[in-house]
Amino acid sequence: MTQRFLSFCFALLLPVSAAAQSFTPAVTVNGDMITEYELEQRLLLLQALRFPGATFAAAEEALIEDRLKMQAAESAGVEITQDELEVAFEEFAQRGNLTTLEFLTVLDESGVDSQTFRDFVEAGLAWNAFVRGAFGPRAAISDAELDRALALSATRSGARILLAEVVLPTQTPDMEAQAIAIAEEIQQTVRTQAQFSEAARRFSVAPTRATGGQREWINLSELPPQIASSLLTLAPGEISEVYPIGPQAIAVFQVRALEERRAQAPGAISVEYALLALPLDPTEAAARTAELAGKVDTCDELYPIAREMPQGSLIRETVPTGSLPGPVATAIQRLDANESAQISTSAGPRFLMLCSRVSATVEEVGLDQVRNQLVGQRIASYADSYLEELKADAKIVR
Repeated sequence: MTQRFLSFCFALLLPVSAAAQSFTPAVTVNGDMITEYELEQRLLLLQALRFPGATFAAAEEALIEDRLKMQAAESAGVEITQDELEVAFEEFAQRGNLTTLEFLTVLDESGVDSQTFRDFVEAGLAWNAFVRGAFGPRAAISDAELDRALALSATRSGARILLAEVVLPTQTPDMEAQAIAIAEEIQQTVRTQAQFSEAARRFSVAPTRATGGQREWINLSELPPQIASSLLTLAPGEISEVYPIGPQAIAVFQVRALEERRAQAPGAISVEYALLALPLDPTEAAARTAELAGKVDTCDELYPIAREMPQGSLIRETVPTGSLPGPVATAIQRLDANESAQISTSAGPRFLMLCSRVSATVEEVGLDQVRNQLVGQRIASYADSYLEELKADAKIVR
């Protein structure tokens, strides 16, 4: 697609009422203004793209983060080219088997200004370019880390890990701030198993505090992929990153031992799953889950049900195992194809069905791809932490 044609696409879809848009300031982020119109548009975009938890508050948070991302990228001299934007537009469109113009037309029919989508894509591209440049050198995976990852991922059905844990409550903002401070202190000061066990007895709210945080051996396949992949790069005695454990707790782990078994099994490299919204009332949600489990045999059979529900009630996507949302990652480990479960998400209860897994051996995936996956996970972790720092230091006025 040429630049002239793409410009025509955007011009064609510009709202007639653009001059009457509300530019009333809603939020400022380090002096950069977010207007009421932008908030309304971002909410429409999230709904059109069927993002889970598409609320006004989520739209505001997303725009604040985009401002911070663009500010960081611009300060580092990052510029996104027209060609890069065009490729990203086409990728979005292809997910729905549409051309770029058809996709923009669908957004327009949903009330989304084409410039809103352009800004959304540009912020994502700029942030990705920034974090690769800022954290890429720090995210290098050593040969020893790669060897551990390959050994354990190749034996995922039999590999197991011995961990100690410190679980900290985050029910309120004050408790969350205190929990993060404690977790960071543990990461920075604890060097031995005895010190970690003492921290667990002192701070942890998990039942394992009585054993100094020590857990029983756990199969690697039982851990969420994000946590398992990160733990694979740690040697015994090393301490993990901070992980959310459900909506009201965080945890840090210390690897005590890793055990590799001989039984070989291919590892899933991507997962296709479906999420269907359930009633907010727990009793009604459980009844609806039982009803769906009794009459739905495949993910395709969810579509007729979703047509009778509000737009965005059904999400179906294929993602790498390392990118699965936390609640999905935890539950999906126990499911075979076309099996289902009820899970809790930030947007409310959901009916989860596993559509399929795409598996591959290490030989099929290739060493370079495994290394790249580990690097990507490490960069993503650095990026998330840095974004939280930017938000903490920013002057945000609502």
